[in-house]
Amino acid sequence: MTHQHDVFNDSNHAKLLDIFERMEVPEFVKEATVHDEQDFSEVRMDMFGDPSRRMYPLNSRSNTWLSREYFKKDRASLRKEAADAIERRIQKAAEFWKLEPSKEKERKPETPAYVVDVRHDGKTVMNFPLASHMECKEAVEYLRGNRSRLTYDMRVSYARGLLTAPDELRRTLSEDDELFLEKTAGFGVALPEHVNHAIATRIAAVGRTYPFYAEKLAMAAHELKDTELNPSILRKVASMLDLVDRATEMHKAYDKGLKAPEDELFSLTQKAASWMKEEIVELANGRRLSKTALLEKKVEVDSFFQNVIGEIPYSNDTEMIDVIKSLPRDDADSLVEAIG
Repeated sequence: MTHQHDVFNDSNHAKLLDIFERMEVPEFVKEATVHDEQDFSEVRMDMFGDPSRRMYPLNSRSNTWLSREYFKKDRASLRKEAADAIERRIQKAAEFWKLEPSKEKERKPETPAYVVDVRHDGKTVMNFPLASHMECKEAVEYLRGNRSRLTYDMRVSYARGLLTAPDELRRTLSEDDELFLEKTAGFGVALPEHVNHAIATRIAAVGRTYPFYAEKLAMAAHELKDTELNPSILRKVASMLDLVDRATEMHKAYDKGLKAPEDELFSLTQKAASWMKEEIVELANGRRLSKTALLEKKVEVDSFFQNVIGEIPYSNDTEMIDVIKSLPRDDADSLVEAIG
C-alpha cells in the first residue's frame, strides 16, 4: 500500500501541519479521507503531478489542493525543468477540479515587544525591542559597556526607556543595575563638591591641550557657586561636560575607568538613599556602621555579648541589628572597639 506520506514525502506530517497552520484550508480538504486511509498504489501514473516518482496525486479535488500546496514548499529543491513540468500538471488538474487560488490565513498582529527608543536632539536614532528579561539585562550591559559611543542625550533616553520597561522585563535586574540606570537617566542629585570635582577633573586633564574648553569650564564652575543644583541644572551641566569630553576625546575613556558626567552629578539617587537608609546602622554614640560589615563580623559581635552579659540576646540577624541599635552609649563604644 502506498500511503499519503509517501506521495508527499512527509513522513512526520510536518509539512502538512505547516500548511494547515498557515493556509485557509477548504472544508472539502478537511473532510476528505486522509493519512493511511488512502491507498495510492491503485492510482494511475498519469494522475500524479510527478508521475516518475508517483508524487503529488491529482486523483481527487482534495488531493489536488494538497499537492499544489506541497509542491509550493518543494519546488526550490527540484530542477527547473522538472519543477515546471510538475507545475503545469498540477495547474491543469486544479483547473479541472475548479480550485480557487489558495489563501493564507489572516495573521493576528503579534503583541509588539517593548521598544526602547534612543534619542538625540529630540529624534530617535536607534531603538531596541525587548521581548524578554534576558534581553533587558543584555540591554543594560550594552549601555554600561558602550557609553563612550553614545551621547549624553542618547544615554539618558536609553536609561529612561529601560527604567519604564514592564516589571516582567526588569525582574532579573540587580540593585546595582537599577542604581546605574537611575544615575544615567538623571534621576538623582549631587553635592556641590561632586559637581566641582567633575569640572575640576576635566580642567586638569584638558587645560594645556584645550585651553578654550578649560576656560569655559572654569567660568561654568564660577557661575554654579550661587546656583541651586536642582536636577534640571545638573542635566545641563552633564550635557556640557559630555560635549567637552567628546570635543577633547576624553569620552573614549568612559569604558576604561573615567567617570562619565552622570556618575558624579547624579550619584545620590532615590534608590541609593533608600539603600543607605537600610544599610547604615546608627549607634547611640553617633557612630555609623555598615549592616553588611556587622553581619560579616557576627562571630566577634556574638563574642562581645557573651563576654559582656553572658549570653547572646538575639536569634537571627535582624534581631542582632536591633539589639546593636539599642545599646547605650558606653556599650556602643565597647562594641566598636571589640569588633575593630
